[in-house]
Amino acid sequence: MRSDRKATEEREQRLQAKEAKKNRSGFSKFTKVWALVFLGINLVFGAMLFLANILATKYLVAAGLVVLLLLLIIFPPLYSYKTKKVQRVLAFILSCLVGGVYVMGSRYLAGTMDFMSQITKISSTDEYYVVVRDDDMFNELGDIAGETVHAYHSSTSHDEAVEDLKSRVEVEVVDETDIKKTVEDLLSGETNVILLSSGSYASYNEENDSFDDYTKILESFKIKRETEDISKPVSVSKQPFNMYITGIDTHGTIDVTARSDVNMIATVNPNTRTILLTSIPRDYYVLLTDVETYDKLTHTGVYGANYTVSTVENLLGIDINYYVKVNFTTVVTLVDAIGGIDIVSDYTFVTRGTGFYFEEGLNENVSGEAALAFARERYAFQDGDFQRNKDQQIVMKAIIDKISQSSVLIGSYTDILGAVEENIEMNMTPDTIKELIRMQTEDMSAWNIVSQSIVGPTGEEYCYWIKGYASVVLQDQESMDQAVEKINAVMAGESIE
Repeated sequence: MRSDRKATEEREQRLQAKEAKKNRSGFSKFTKVWALVFLGINLVFGAMLFLANILATKYLVAAGLVVLLLLLIIFPPLYSYKTKKVQRVLAFILSCLVGGVYVMGSRYLAGTMDFMSQITKISSTDEYYVVVRDDDMFNELGDIAGETVHAYHSSTSHDEAVEDLKSRVEVEVVDETDIKKTVEDLLSGETNVILLSSGSYASYNEENDSFDDYTKILESFKIKRETEDISKPVSVSKQPFNMYITGIDTHGTIDVTARSDVNMIATVNPNTRTILLTSIPRDYYVLLTDVETYDKLTHTGVYGANYTVSTVENLLGIDINYYVKVNFTTVVTLVDAIGGIDIVSDYTFVTRGTGFYFEEGLNENVSGEAALAFARERYAFQDGDFQRNKDQQIVMKAIIDKISQSSVLIGSYTDILGAVEENIEMNMTPDTIKELIRMQTEDMSAWNIVSQSIVGPTGEEYCYWIKGYASVVLQDQESMDQAVEKINAVMAGESIE
């Protein structure tokens, strides 16, 4: 009997040894290989976390320690043959969960770096329209073959646009320097086809509401042009700086040059956590230094953001370090991405055309389309454009307040990036943007946001862009001086409350 028991025990031992060997040749070998893969995932994630450089040092160190601790807990039982099967299975499950988090985290970090690279690529594109009378028989570009096109010369890319048009259809081109005559000759039938930049088209149409009623755009095309870097870099987490916010009146991608409908200087002092928003009326009558004549500020946008910035620097005698360029689509997608904003309205009104209703006081969870309509409305107010400037500041403050909340910044991070990637442009470097993000993650406290507006009397003056008279806001030196005084006070770290 003893010998039978012994034989049985020996058989069981042989079976256990065989099973252990089988485990080593099967699942254990797999987890050994998987352990090396998991190690690689850890190294890639750690490297990307370091290279992204968007977290404050304390969070970066904490994240690094967590990654190292998890690696020390999970890697040994996966790699060693001596690990018990239960431990190996638990380590494998945990490694899959952690590895999945790291893979997703790496994708977010890669997306962040790509986003920063994308929005800091400065490119300007001029759009041109081939315009004919609405009652003409021209229905497509080929129909104007053999015609003479009268091209209004209004942009630095004019010659390239003419050559592009000629490459598309066989036409003669005559340059024009008077937009009013160019358009009137078309409407009277003296000419049949004209070529206008999109900015010229929009500017003339604003002053002559019936223009687009009697004309149609037969073809549109775009011309890219070189853009100079005019930034004046500083350490944005330590030094105050001025950022110009230019909002162009277009939807879609941001590279197109167009009128600057929003003109705002954000003076940022990271040391006092103060932001001063200074609005300038879109119709402010400003000197165009290159031609030594005057025009509306909004028209400078058709020459690009650089031209608008240099014009305002000359107007106020200040340095503008950076600019950010946005459009209608930016506002809509960004506000929706952060779950709407709370707007405190000065009046009860309905927006013209879009029909959004706002009550005096708090309006909660305002959508992107509604926020855009609120920021653009001027006809509902006696103060017109001056009230619109205030409302643009209200929208800007509401967006900053919402994004500054840690729950929104973290929870909607990828949505925010996706919303604005193609609809925002800034002449900061990716490293400067990272510095701003690190500063905010280091100190998530709210910013003190203060607003002011430059004002002036209204009048009718000759505008260089449209070669005719239009309604403008005339300069008020006292108002400009007071605005600059506050800008300088914020830059110096002084209280302006």
